[in-house]
Amino acid sequence: MTHGIDPDDLRRYGFQWPKYAIIEQRLNSAADPIHLSALKQSLYTDLIYYEQQLQEAYAFKHQIGADYSDFTDRYDEYAERYRQLQQAVR
Repeated sequence: MTHGIDPDDLRRYGFQWPKYAIIEQRLNSAADPIHLSALKQSLYTDLIYYEQQLQEAYAFKHQIGADYSDFTDRYDEYAERYRQLQQAVR
């Protein structure tokens, strides 16, 4: 059985919790116990996904010589989500 840490304990230890919106989106409730290892794994999984999407878009751009806006309107969204995930993981 995995035991979570109480959000209030995290705050008492001096952490701003949840600090980032992307972390808050993953929590069931602000008062529920937090399973940091599971949360971190979830963030890493998404980080890898967005990194792959950005790499594929970059490779495609170079293959056809097009501007990003010519083939995807998601590139900016992926880049922003990737930045948010990096920040949250740190």
